[in-house]
Amino acid sequence: VTATGELMSCGVDTHYRTVLGFSTNPPNLRLPYPVAIPSLRQLRVRTVAAGAVHSMCVTEDGAVFSWGCSKVGALGHGAVERQVEPRLIEALRGVVVTTVATSPSHFGWGFDLSHSLAVSDGGTVYSWGAGKDSRLGHGSSEHQLVPKRIAAFQRVRIISVSAGAARAHST
Repeated sequence: VTATGELMSCGVDTHYRTVLGFSTNPPNLRLPYPVAIPSLRQLRVRTVAAGAVHSMCVTEDGAVFSWGCSKVGALGHGAVERQVEPRLIEALRGVVVTTVATSPSHFGWGFDLSHSLAVSDGGTVYSWGAGKDSRLGHGSSEHQLVPKRIAAFQRVRIISVSAGAARAHST
């Protein structure tokens, strides 16, 4: 993210994972140098998180966008999907998010354990995606296709989160 809020992307995207945020995505897109993501040029991005198969960013007004792929709902759009360009997470509309985290959990398209976290300006934590081993903090192993508030933090103000391969951390 540049000082002016422009989100840059570079690297390689293999097997149509769509993690780089570009609508023209051949099976092996390579961006050897940072390039601004065109669909976000009208917005000022504050922070970004890049996972194994999906990415998210937060704009200066606290809106969250996600893109990439997930068989378990880690994009937060209510469906199992591939999202080529950044798309607003409607379930978080009206919530001012300050930070997000994406997991590195992906072991091939057949075994997707990716999940996501977001923290609001009031310290509320939301999680979604793969629920295996209770990694979402909702007391079950069910997948969540849209962001869901973690009830265990109802009386605690969280300021930071991290999404690991099989767990999530908060402070």
